[in-house]
Amino acid sequence: MSINKKELELNFFEPALGLIIANLEFLEEELRQEQVDTSRLNILIDNFNDLEKLEDFECTAETLVNLAKDFEKTIASKANLDQFKVMSYLYLATNLAKILENDGQLNEIISNIDNDENETEEQIIEFSKAQVIELIKEKYLLIKDEINQGLKVDDAFNKVLNILIKEEDFNEFNEGNSILIELLMNQFKIKESNIAQIFNWLIFNESIILLINFWEQSLSEMDEEN
Repeated sequence: MSINKKELELNFFEPALGLIIANLEFLEEELRQEQVDTSRLNILIDNFNDLEKLEDFECTAETLVNLAKDFEKTIASKANLDQFKVMSYLYLATNLAKILENDGQLNEIISNIDNDENETEEQIIEFSKAQVIELIKEKYLLIKDEINQGLKVDDAFNKVLNILIKEEDFNEFNEGNSILIELLMNQFKIKESNIAQIFNWLIFNESIILLINFWEQSLSEMDEEN
C-alpha cells in the first residue's frame, strides 16, 4: 500500500491532536482542583476541539506555546501538585504542538521522504523511525552535556543514557526513555537547576515516540481489517 505525503501528514496529525487535547484536559483538571483560573486553558482546549482544517492548527498551537511559560510558573508555585506529572501534561501537549507546526519536526520528516509511489507505508514508517532516532539522540546528547558540565545523576541514569545514545533499534527507546524519566523523577525535584529543561527534553522524546507508535498501530489495525 503506497501513501502520499498528505496522507502521511494526516496519519501523524490526527492522533497527535487527540493527545494534545487529552493532556490539556488532564492539566485543566489538576489546576482546577488547586483553584487556579483555567479560563485561558479552557478556551485553548475548545479551539483545538473546533479545528476544521490543518491550516487552522498553526495559530492555536502558537497560542499554546506562548502560554506554556505561564502555565509552568503556575505549576511550579503549587506545592501540593505532583509537579512532574502535571508538568508532563503541559510538556507533552506543547511538544506535540511544536512538532506539528509548519516549521516543526514532522514537516522535516515528511520533506525527507522520497516521492516514490511504489514505497509502502511500512517502508515509510521504517524510514521515519530512523529520522526520529536521530531527533531523540539530539536530546540525549543535550542531557549528556548537562552531566559533563557538573549535573550529578545516579549511575543508573548515566548508564541507561549512554546505552540509548548508541542505540539503533527504535523499539528500545520505548522502554529506555520511560526509564530515564522515572529515574529523573526519583532523584530530583522539578524546581532544581536545569531539571525542568531535562524533563522537557525527555517528554519531547516521549511525544515523538508516541506518534510513531500510534501510526504503526493504526497500520496494523488496517491490515487486520483487510
